[in-house]
Amino acid sequence: CESACPTTFTTMTTKELARLTLSTVSTLVLSLSSYAQEKSITLSFTPAQDAEGCNIYIKPLSVATSTDPVQMTQAGAAFTASVPASDVALYSITCIRNQSQTISTVSISGDAATLSLPVKFADNILVSDNTADNKALGAYAACATANDIRLWTDRNAGTDQLKALLQSYTAKADSVLSIYQCSPDISKYIQMWAYTSTYYAFTSLPNITGCKPDEMPFKAKDVMAKPDQILDSHMATLFPIAPALINNFLPRESSLMEQLDWLHSNFKCPDIIEQVGGAALDKFISRFDYAGNYEEGLAQLKEVTAKYKLDNRYVNKFISNRATIKGSPFPAGLTFTDTNGNTHTIDEFKGKYVYIDLWASWCGPCCKEVPHLQTLEKELQNPNVAFLSISIDSKPEPWKKKMADLNMHGNQWHDPQGLLGKNLNVMGIPFFVIYDKEGKLYMHNAPRPSHPQTKAMLEELK
Repeated sequence: CESACPTTFTTMTTKELARLTLSTVSTLVLSLSSYAQEKSITLSFTPAQDAEGCNIYIKPLSVATSTDPVQMTQAGAAFTASVPASDVALYSITCIRNQSQTISTVSISGDAATLSLPVKFADNILVSDNTADNKALGAYAACATANDIRLWTDRNAGTDQLKALLQSYTAKADSVLSIYQCSPDISKYIQMWAYTSTYYAFTSLPNITGCKPDEMPFKAKDVMAKPDQILDSHMATLFPIAPALINNFLPRESSLMEQLDWLHSNFKCPDIIEQVGGAALDKFISRFDYAGNYEEGLAQLKEVTAKYKLDNRYVNKFISNRATIKGSPFPAGLTFTDTNGNTHTIDEFKGKYVYIDLWASWCGPCCKEVPHLQTLEKELQNPNVAFLSISIDSKPEPWKKKMADLNMHGNQWHDPQGLLGKNLNVMGIPFFVIYDKEGKLYMHNAPRPSHPQTKAMLEELK
């Protein structure tokens, strides 16, 4: 592997390296045969001067939970921090040095609550050579980084050369593993690291080469093995790109059921199935044509939910999202009352665009928008636009009092149960929404009256 890494890599400055690297720069792993709830980990630099000017953060990697990075405290050549134990014995290390950043993954052999690892910089990469596992990880880090750099320096190479470069991530990982006798988990980790690095590189090629994504001369499947051969493991969830990578291999132009069938027939790991399946479901929900095929889509989603015993939240989200998509009809069955107790519906505004203000008497920001709304309604010259304020006050008295205090006029309706807001997934007020002449959603979360462009936008509605 050492002979396969270009010597130009060692001449790159750390700043250049940080700018050019596409995948994780380096990974150090310290294997824990057993671990407590928390570990005090110390990184000891050799030589000591390598510690100068470093800021280091540590974060335990986990397939079950997520924690924030913790800054390590420096004492001379040592950096120490207490962090929760990783359930897979991997710890991410971020080192900021000379205005550049490298990323690693750490843990230390032993059962003690206080553990130490000697580290050093080799070719600007933070490494440790105390075990075969760490030697292998350091060696592959150098190869992966060299490949990342070559993607930029060789970006004008031909299709065959670029394909070979992408395929070499895995080839170099195999070379490293043939030299060092790693533990099974570390071997698997390096294979996954190489595989995800290949995908990172592939998805970066359009930016590197200056071509459009749909103009790429080859696809990911042309340079990578099928993901189930590498990523069908809970350890794959340690790589944030893994769900998107697998999703890229899902059958194209196929139904949601066909995609989940493919996923369940090719993968056995529950963690992977949950993450990738969840991403596919979220994509289906966010991109669905609610206005044209709502009932068909709801039926598909219910069928998938029943077959694979999914959480019903996907069906609920689909139902609620219908009202938030442009072109969706105003939520059916909603009625409102005015100050005299008369009942009203949105149908009264057919033939006009309706700029709706959802507000409440107790909402300070809502009340601050009222003068802007009054000015906007007075100055707007577009007869195609109507204004409607709907209060979500639970009782009518505070609503009526605030209207009097603010001298509010025009169309003032009351929605004491906040049904319109619930249908539109409104998470906070004031909230503005526009419906078109046919009572279909034109703009969800429209700009406030105080926004300088709101008047011009409303003037253009024809």
